[in-house]
Amino acid sequence: MLPRFLKNSQLRLLFSGSLFTVAFVWMAVSSYDVDQEEIRVFLIMSFILVAGLIISGFFFSLLIRLFSRDRGDLLGNLKQNPSDETEDSKADQR
Repeated sequence: MLPRFLKNSQLRLLFSGSLFTVAFVWMAVSSYDVDQEEIRVFLIMSFILVAGLIISGFFFSLLIRLFSRDRGDLLGNLKQNPSDETEDSKADQR
């Protein structure tokens, strides 16, 4: 389990980010005498913000996907018109 955890950079990032967040909150509560109710409200609002960003990103990705289907893929837009080909390019294809 541990070697798999060490190889996955996203799991390491999630773990270290969570660890540093917990350490920051703990230091704020213990060192600066922050009220626990303020920390609780801060964490709840942070989770709501992150969830909102994830949901809005999901919907924007769906919109982008829907709009890009009508136009075709990127390489399809770059294809040349067959009538625009020159004699040299036709000779190269043979």
